Amino acid sequence: MTQQYIRNGREKFYETADHLEKEKEIVGKWCGTQGKKFVKLPIKYSLDYAILQRGTNVIDHFLEVKIRQIRSDSYTDYFISYLKYRHAQLNWDNAQKQTHLLVAFTDKAQIVRLDNILTAGDSKVVMGGTFSRNDPNDHEPMIQIPMTLFSNTRLRGYNAAPNRKTFWNQVGNPELYY
Repeated sequence: MTQQYIRNGREKFYETADHLEKEKEIVGKWCGTQGKKFVKLPIKYSLDYAILQRGTNVIDHFLEVKIRQIRSDSYTDYFISYLKYRHAQLNWDNAQKQTHLLVAFTDKAQIVRLDNILTAGDSKVVMGGTFSRNDPNDHEPMIQIPMTLFSNTRLRGYNAAPNRKTFWNQVGNPELYY
Protein backbone atom coordinates (compact mmCIF):
# COMPACT_ATOMS: atom_id res chain seq x y z
CA MET A 1 0.00 0.00 0.00
CA THR A 2 1.35 3.43 -0.93
CA GLN A 3 1.63 5.88 1.92
CA GLN A 4 0.66 9.43 1.13
CA TYR A 5 2.23 12.12 3.28
CA ILE A 6 1.84 15.88 3.36
CA ARG A 7 5.05 17.90 3.28
CA ASN A 8 5.25 21.63 4.04
CA GLY A 9 1.53 21.67 4.72
CA ARG A 10 0.57 21.29 1.06
CA GLU A 11 2.75 19.03 -1.11
CA LYS A 12 2.12 15.28 -1.17
CA PHE A 13 4.80 12.65 -1.52
CA TYR A 14 4.46 8.92 -1.86
CA GLU A 15 6.58 6.17 -0.34
CA THR A 16 5.90 2.73 1.03
CA ALA A 17 7.71 0.88 3.78
CA ASP A 18 8.59 -1.76 1.17
CA HIS A 19 10.07 0.88 -1.14
CA LEU A 20 12.19 2.32 1.67
CA GLU A 21 13.43 -1.17 2.58
CA LYS A 22 14.38 -1.94 -1.04
CA GLU A 23 16.15 1.41 -1.26
CA LYS A 24 18.09 0.68 1.93
CA GLU A 25 19.11 -2.72 0.57
CA ILE A 26 20.47 -1.38 -2.71
CA VAL A 27 22.36 1.42 -0.92
CA GLY A 28 23.76 -1.14 1.51
CA LYS A 29 24.93 -3.21 -1.42
CA TRP A 30 26.45 -0.13 -3.12
CA CYS A 31 28.25 0.99 0.03
CA GLY A 32 29.37 -2.57 0.75
CA THR A 33 31.33 -2.59 -2.51
CA GLN A 34 33.21 0.51 -1.30
CA GLY A 35 33.51 -0.29 2.41
CA LYS A 36 31.53 2.84 3.31
CA LYS A 37 28.55 3.58 5.54
CA PHE A 38 25.50 5.62 4.70
CA VAL A 39 22.97 7.82 6.45
CA LYS A 40 19.37 8.31 5.29
CA LEU A 41 18.76 12.04 4.97
CA PRO A 42 15.63 13.79 6.25
CA ILE A 43 13.10 14.71 3.58
CA LYS A 44 13.96 18.42 3.83
CA TYR A 45 17.28 17.70 2.08
CA SER A 46 15.50 16.38 -1.04
CA LEU A 47 18.19 13.72 -1.62
CA ASP A 48 18.14 10.19 -0.24
CA TYR A 49 21.52 9.48 1.36
CA ALA A 50 24.82 10.88 2.55
CA ILE A 51 27.68 8.45 1.91
CA LEU A 52 30.41 8.74 4.54
CA GLN A 53 34.17 8.57 4.07
CA ARG A 54 35.62 5.33 5.43
CA GLY A 55 35.85 5.28 9.21
CA THR A 56 34.57 8.84 9.67
CA ASN A 57 31.37 10.84 9.84
CA VAL A 58 32.60 13.13 7.02
CA ILE A 59 30.34 13.13 3.98
CA ASP A 60 32.07 11.82 0.87
CA HIS A 61 29.16 12.36 -1.52
CA PHE A 62 25.37 12.34 -1.75
CA LEU A 63 23.28 9.65 -3.38
CA GLU A 64 19.82 9.68 -4.90
CA VAL A 65 18.42 6.17 -5.37
CA LYS A 66 15.73 4.95 -7.73
CA ILE A 67 14.49 1.38 -8.04
CA ARG A 68 12.76 0.54 -11.29
CA GLN A 69 10.99 -2.65 -12.25
CA ILE A 70 12.14 -2.40 -15.87
CA ARG A 71 15.32 -3.35 -17.71
CA SER A 72 17.99 -0.71 -18.20
CA ASP A 73 17.52 -0.84 -21.98
CA SER A 74 13.75 -0.22 -21.85
CA TYR A 75 14.11 3.48 -22.63
CA THR A 76 16.74 5.70 -24.25
CA ASP A 77 16.39 8.42 -21.57
CA TYR A 78 15.89 8.61 -17.82
CA PHE A 79 13.93 11.42 -16.15
CA ILE A 80 14.46 12.91 -12.71
CA SER A 81 12.96 15.94 -11.00
CA TYR A 82 14.63 19.24 -11.81
CA LEU A 83 14.39 20.05 -8.10
CA LYS A 84 16.56 17.00 -7.27
CA TYR A 85 19.11 18.28 -9.76
CA ARG A 86 19.05 21.76 -8.18
CA HIS A 87 19.70 20.31 -4.73
CA ALA A 88 22.55 18.25 -6.14
CA GLN A 89 23.97 21.32 -7.84
CA LEU A 90 23.77 23.32 -4.58
CA ASN A 91 25.71 20.60 -2.74
CA TRP A 92 28.48 20.94 -5.31
CA ASP A 93 28.42 24.75 -5.40
CA ASN A 94 28.39 25.15 -1.61
CA ALA A 95 30.42 22.19 -0.33
CA GLN A 96 32.13 20.62 -3.37
CA LYS A 97 30.26 17.37 -2.67
CA GLN A 98 29.18 15.35 -5.69
CA THR A 99 25.74 13.81 -5.96
CA HIS A 100 25.21 10.59 -7.85
CA LEU A 101 22.01 9.06 -9.13
CA LEU A 102 21.99 5.28 -8.65
CA VAL A 103 19.24 3.47 -10.54
CA ALA A 104 18.64 -0.20 -9.85
CA PHE A 105 16.97 -1.77 -12.86
CA THR A 106 15.92 -5.42 -13.02
CA ASP A 107 19.01 -6.41 -15.04
CA LYS A 108 21.70 -4.17 -13.52
CA ALA A 109 22.36 -1.02 -11.53
CA GLN A 110 23.72 2.09 -13.23
CA ILE A 111 25.04 5.37 -11.92
CA VAL A 112 25.53 8.92 -13.18
CA ARG A 113 26.87 12.07 -11.60
CA LEU A 114 23.85 14.31 -11.12
CA ASP A 115 25.20 17.70 -9.98
CA ASN A 116 26.76 18.53 -13.37
CA ILE A 117 24.44 16.57 -15.66
CA LEU A 118 23.27 19.57 -17.71
CA THR A 119 26.83 20.46 -18.68
CA ALA A 120 28.11 16.90 -19.06
CA GLY A 121 26.15 15.78 -22.08
CA ASP A 122 22.93 15.98 -24.01
CA SER A 123 20.62 16.31 -21.00
CA LYS A 124 17.68 18.71 -21.26
CA VAL A 125 15.14 20.40 -19.00
CA VAL A 126 11.64 19.28 -20.05
CA MET A 127 8.14 19.18 -18.59
CA GLY A 128 7.17 15.72 -17.41
CA GLY A 129 6.26 13.57 -14.47
CA THR A 130 3.83 10.82 -13.71
CA PHE A 131 0.16 10.97 -14.57
CA SER A 132 -0.81 7.73 -12.82
CA ARG A 133 -1.75 9.28 -9.43
CA ASN A 134 -3.90 12.13 -10.75
CA ASP A 135 -1.85 14.54 -8.61
CA PRO A 136 -1.08 17.91 -10.28
CA ASN A 137 2.10 18.18 -8.16
CA ASP A 138 3.49 15.21 -10.12
CA HIS A 139 3.74 17.36 -13.30
CA GLU A 140 6.94 19.34 -13.04
CA PRO A 141 10.16 20.34 -14.78
CA MET A 142 12.37 17.28 -15.22
CA ILE A 143 15.91 16.55 -16.35
CA GLN A 144 15.97 14.23 -19.37
CA ILE A 145 19.20 12.21 -19.13
CA PRO A 146 20.33 10.02 -22.04
CA MET A 147 21.00 6.47 -20.80
CA THR A 148 24.34 6.65 -22.60
CA LEU A 149 25.60 8.97 -19.82
CA PHE A 150 25.09 6.26 -17.18
CA SER A 151 27.92 3.93 -16.14
CA ASN A 152 27.48 0.33 -15.12
CA THR A 153 28.19 -0.60 -11.53
CA ARG A 154 29.39 -3.93 -10.21
CA LEU A 155 25.92 -4.51 -8.79
CA ARG A 156 23.56 -7.00 -10.35
CA GLY A 157 20.00 -6.01 -11.11
CA TYR A 158 17.53 -5.62 -8.31
CA ASN A 159 15.25 -8.58 -7.76
CA ALA A 160 11.85 -7.52 -6.45
CA ALA A 161 11.96 -10.36 -3.89
CA PRO A 162 15.64 -10.94 -3.03
CA ASN A 163 16.81 -13.71 -0.75
CA ARG A 164 17.56 -11.48 2.22
CA LYS A 165 19.84 -13.97 3.95
CA THR A 166 22.01 -14.30 0.85
CA PHE A 167 21.94 -10.56 0.27
CA TRP A 168 23.19 -9.66 3.75
CA ASN A 169 25.81 -12.39 3.59
CA GLN A 170 27.17 -10.52 0.55
CA VAL A 171 27.27 -7.01 2.04
CA GLY A 172 27.57 -7.55 5.80
CA ASN A 173 25.41 -7.02 8.81
CA PRO A 174 22.55 -4.57 8.18
CA GLU A 175 22.98 -3.19 11.70
CA LEU A 176 26.21 -1.52 10.53
CA TYR A 177 24.18 0.77 8.29
CA TYR A 178 21.99 3.62 9.39
